[in-house]
Amino acid sequence: MDTVLGCLAVLAMMAVVLAPALVGLRHDRVVDRLLREARRHPPSDPTHGLGPRLNHVPRPHAPGD
Repeated sequence: MDTVLGCLAVLAMMAVVLAPALVGLRHDRVVDRLLREARRHPPSDPTHGLGPRLNHVPRPHAPGD
């Protein structure tokens, strides 16, 4: 019985140690995918990027408008 409890304790400790690393790896893969997608579709592409509104600077209205 001690052997089973020892194995379970080791597995639990491994899970606690490896969990943050696996979460970080998943986050890195998501960021990499987003960067690849952004390289494929630059912001000037109106279907995927911000399009012409990226260079648009809103101007304040005159009081008489």
